[in-house]
Amino acid sequence: MSIVRVAVVCLGLLLASVVRAEIKVYDVDFKYQREVYEALNEILVRDPAFAGPGTAFGRVELLPTGQIVVDTAPATQAQIEQLLAAVAARQTDVSPSARLRYWAVLGSPAAEAAGDTPSMLSDVLAELERVHGDLTFRVLGTATLVTESGQEGEVEGRPLTVRQRAYVQGDTASAEIAMRLTIRERFEPELDNAGNVNVFATTRVEETAQELNLNVTLNRGEFLVLGENTIQTPGGIDGTLFYIVNWPAAE
Repeated sequence: MSIVRVAVVCLGLLLASVVRAEIKVYDVDFKYQREVYEALNEILVRDPAFAGPGTAFGRVELLPTGQIVVDTAPATQAQIEQLLAAVAARQTDVSPSARLRYWAVLGSPAAEAAGDTPSMLSDVLAELERVHGDLTFRVLGTATLVTESGQEGEVEGRPLTVRQRAYVQGDTASAEIAMRLTIRERFEPELDNAGNVNVFATTRVEETAQELNLNVTLNRGEFLVLGENTIQTPGGIDGTLFYIVNWPAAE
């Protein structure tokens, strides 16, 4: 019987905590509604068992209208109201944006790997040669993407696809970046000694994919090598692949 009484007491406490919660709908400016929603998602946890320092029990949802619904205790609601008031007091007329340029560059010791590279990458490539030894470079893919602060954007293409979300504060941006390089190589049927094509052979296409995902802090005007890895494809692309990003000094 003692087990039952303990269970009833625990249930009573849980119901009491549910009763004390309240639901509020907040109208948040579209320029920073996604950032506010994600911040509240980090602070509020659905399961009280996982609540820790800096978190509170509650739920948050982003409606299609752009409004944010919060279900939590009144004391927490009061803190959220203060937070939103502070954010609104500092909002700017125009949301800052970041225009980031991306390159996927192949570095190889083979002379035949040489190709045209933009002059703006000269200093970066010189530093890569200092670290890795004599290399010849060619650009395998490039992309440029503009997003407002806190908003996610993606440019999809062949060979390079880029996704970014950059939080801009003055001349500094904290960015979530994902890059995917897809190399397609076409192989024709081989000829026999007489120069004839095997009628049973077909043209085939093979793909080699490389991906990079990371969070990084970038200053305006800065070039960063986000990562590097070796690559070797059936078609003869062989060397080290470098992922480079730049936030132009002037936009």
